[in-house]
Amino acid sequence: MAKKRSKIKISIEVIVVLVLIALIAAIVCYFALPEFRKRVDDYFQAIFGADERGQNTAKGESELRVHYLDVGQGDSIFIEFPDDTVMLIDSGNGRNTGETDTSRYIVGYLEDLGVEVIDYLMLTHSDADHVGNMVQVLEAFEVEKAFVPYIEDGVITAQVYTKFVAELEEEKYTAEDGSTQFCKRVISQMGVLIESENQTDEFFMAFLSPSDYRDPEGEYYELNHAKSPSAEQKNAVSPIVLLEYMGKKIVFTGDVTGEPAEKVMQRYESGVYNNMFPKHGGETYYAVNLDGGADVYKAAHHGSMTHGSNAAEFIDFIAPKNAVICVGEGNSYNLPDSALLEIFSEREIPVYRTDENGTIVVTVYPEEEKAVSLYLTAQEQTAGSTAEAAKEGLAYAVSRRKITVNFVFGAAIA
Repeated sequence: MAKKRSKIKISIEVIVVLVLIALIAAIVCYFALPEFRKRVDDYFQAIFGADERGQNTAKGESELRVHYLDVGQGDSIFIEFPDDTVMLIDSGNGRNTGETDTSRYIVGYLEDLGVEVIDYLMLTHSDADHVGNMVQVLEAFEVEKAFVPYIEDGVITAQVYTKFVAELEEEKYTAEDGSTQFCKRVISQMGVLIESENQTDEFFMAFLSPSDYRDPEGEYYELNHAKSPSAEQKNAVSPIVLLEYMGKKIVFTGDVTGEPAEKVMQRYESGVYNNMFPKHGGETYYAVNLDGGADVYKAAHHGSMTHGSNAAEFIDFIAPKNAVICVGEGNSYNLPDSALLEIFSEREIPVYRTDENGTIVVTVYPEEEKAVSLYLTAQEQTAGSTAEAAKEGLAYAVSRRKITVNFVFGAAIA
């Protein structure tokens, strides 16, 4: 009997050792083999990530949706236009470890919405918390057109930026006729226009800054001729962009600080934008009209308090009904700045933050009388719209990271 018990004990020990070896091998494979990791992720997402609300819902017909993605301390904004084209602005920070793998969150988010091709890609400027995951985005999707800053060779040498530039030069997409075409690159500058591909769902997206890249007094000239570009010079080329649909206006700012915002106000007051954005190349122009204020303003530079874009004068110029701040929870910069929050508070402007509200989804409806709604994923509630829109908002299920961090391998897989 003693010998039998000894054999059973040895067998259990061998099994335990084999299980430990298999577990270690699985962990090594997970981090070393991307395809293996993807299959593990998909498996656990299917088992544990199922949410009673299901996947991200498709936008309604002729709706405009803007998703301010919760990517921590960085910017990434996804836009679904009324004509069913899509745009990604920036890609968050590329420090992808553990539960802060923003590249897989962004790619997974777009995939859940059925995205296969990105019609428009925009990099606002070269900072790592905006360009961080662009290479992964280019690897995951075909991109037809990219709006990029004009930065001469050698001016910005950070690897995360130069890798993106190299990858973008090789990016191709499949055209409607089946041919393979290189991604079209457009310099982000004043006068650039994106508009509806049809006459039914008419929207426009107007670049109000930066100045023309050939302007010797412009932001690009200063950046490209600096011996060692400052943070402000890098940020200054971030475009200030106005998106308008059904009379609703949304303003994007990237990390712009300083003079560009002041120049936008001066140009607006002097009528520079009046005949700058022709409708479908014709003789009539889109009206850049901020007299009634913007419906949503993306606070520049993660809510920092700077002269220019986040100054009280510019906030009063934009006169937003709502403000969105893309910022990381517990960030080391103590953003958003309390002085900026005070400016919004004094003007009774509601503030929505990705660190508190999660991914924020703004919807503009094809009915002009219908108010803009803001869906806050962390609270699962809709602000600024009707009860009907709030009910529709409950269909969203967006944060993969939030779902996966709750089970055993969460720290590794999220």
